[in-house]
Amino acid sequence: MAFSRSIGRALRGGVASRRASVAVRATTASTRHHHQHRHHAALPLFPRLARGAANAASALPSFSARHPRVLASLAPSRGASHAPRAATAGTAASADDVAAATAAAAAQGDVVRALKQSKKDGADVSKADVDAAVAKLKELKATAEALADPEAAAKAAAKAAAADAAKAKPKAGAEVGVTPKSEDFSRWYLDVIRECELADYGPARGTMVIRPYGYALWEGIQRWMDAKFKTTGVENAYFPQLIPYSFITKEASHVEGFSPELAVVTQGGGKTLEEPLVVRPTSETIVNHMFSQWIQSYRDLPLLMNQWANVHRWEMRTRPFIRTLEFLWQEGHTAHATAEEAEERAVQMIDVYREFAEDVAAMPVIVGRKSRVETFAGANNTYTIEAMMGDKRALQAGTSHNLGQNFAKAFDTTFLDENGKTQHVHQSSWGVSTRLIGGIIMTHGDDVGLRRVLYTGPHTTAFAW
Repeated sequence: MAFSRSIGRALRGGVASRRASVAVRATTASTRHHHQHRHHAALPLFPRLARGAANAASALPSFSARHPRVLASLAPSRGASHAPRAATAGTAASADDVAAATAAAAAQGDVVRALKQSKKDGADVSKADVDAAVAKLKELKATAEALADPEAAAKAAAKAAAADAAKAKPKAGAEVGVTPKSEDFSRWYLDVIRECELADYGPARGTMVIRPYGYALWEGIQRWMDAKFKTTGVENAYFPQLIPYSFITKEASHVEGFSPELAVVTQGGGKTLEEPLVVRPTSETIVNHMFSQWIQSYRDLPLLMNQWANVHRWEMRTRPFIRTLEFLWQEGHTAHATAEEAEERAVQMIDVYREFAEDVAAMPVIVGRKSRVETFAGANNTYTIEAMMGDKRALQAGTSHNLGQNFAKAFDTTFLDENGKTQHVHQSSWGVSTRLIGGIIMTHGDDVGLRRVLYTGPHTTAFAW
């Protein structure tokens, strides 16, 4: 009985102690029948437990007599960690004490191994049983280490306490529901948009609703851009959203480039339309149709126009502000007498976009020319500003195109030059969209939201940088 009580004290606090005690009693003839039915499946475990218990019992008597507080500390308490108890920190331990504690830990290790093997063999051992035995083993090891090297144990305890405190500390952004950038950049981006109330998903797939704070950002971009455009002689106009399908097919490379993205209206007023109408993907075609009527001579040039509008492109993969079926933008369209003027305008406008990105939005960009494969459908050259985002991907934030005479020839947009000869105009087009807002978010957002913004509120007009 004394043997059983010693083992119980050494291993109390977990299911393992109960099984160890049962194992010892099971070796006597008087109690074997009592436990045969309940623990029949676990019988292969008993010899292993008995050996471990015997080792623990032989090591514990002198140790427990000299260090009752240390032994008592082996019993787990609620909320306790696996670090050594404070009661052992200042105790001067002899070699026998260290040996006894080490033997107790070794005995508990035998118990853990026996439990795992028994569970593997299909015995009546649950995961909770194993976990409890492992927890007890960790405490016994920690106590042995504390007796052997108190200073090292104290440092380990301090380190463990710091780690526990770090885990308990709420993550940045947790209180506002923002996933940390480092964990999932894409999810972080969507969380910021949601928590900052910038936009929401529309009922039609791929569309978005821009909320007041998000639209305030767009208004800030509009104000700066519109004022800058006008200093270069550009005037605002507006062109229809519905474009005859035949206009799109007049410029071969243009229709080839945009066909997969077109939204086409075939019915109106309950009737099939004589000619399908394309929902504006861009306006080069309809602008040229009108320019051909407005431009007669070199005195009508240059013609510099811009429109603030929405466009539709049937994107397969969408993300708010970055790529949606419908988005807001500005598109500038110009007509010139010479190729040099058209090229100069295209370069001038990409520099306007660079100025806004770097000097106003504080978003570093690289200015360059697109490859032939990436050039706008129907253009001679395409210039771009590209920004590097936090996920190490480049964002095309604005483009400017030298269209040459491609659309002018398709729509017969001509003028009489100073010598009375008919010439096709040279053109440029350029645009930025609400994608800029996505770039600003990804450039300046942090783990708790949109850290820097272009506005002071949805009803104000000032930039706040």
